[in-house]
Amino acid sequence: MSQELNDRAIKAVMTYNINESKKVAQDALDQGADLVDLIQNGYTVGINKVGDLYEQKKLFLPHIMAAANAMNAGVDLLTPHLGDKSDKTESLGKFVICTIEGDIHSIGKDIVASC
Repeated sequence: MSQELNDRAIKAVMTYNINESKKVAQDALDQGADLVDLIQNGYTVGINKVGDLYEQKKLFLPHIMAAANAMNAGVDLLTPHLGDKSDKTESLGKFVICTIEGDIHSIGKDIVASC
């Protein structure tokens, strides 16, 4: 079940599909799936694959922006429900990360913050 959700999240991000990304997140919530695993092994893997394709010059900045929007759509639905799951993750400490609203660098910030 979990791997199927992860695969769907990866595909949603890589195809820039906001609606499917939200559906995966809602399905995970409905099934009581491991949300941290979905973020780490689904959404994050998808955005990293898009980043790899960008580095290979197979995709361009608009593709990364569209993928980040799809990833954020799913992760935003999951975030309010992560409080109960935080005991499953190892804390690496606290940090502050920000950009000016609307700045193109917010894409990179969002990717780093989700990892």
